[in-house]
Amino acid sequence: MFEVTEEASRMLKDFLTKQKSTKAIRIMMQTG
Repeated sequence: MFEVTEEASRMLKDFLTKQKSTKAIRIMMQTG
């Protein structure tokens, strides 16, 4: 187990947000 720092959690949030947006864009491109 490792200690989650504020920076690490922020980076993880950022990464997840990017993953969601890329998935959404991909879906939009497929349907559009």
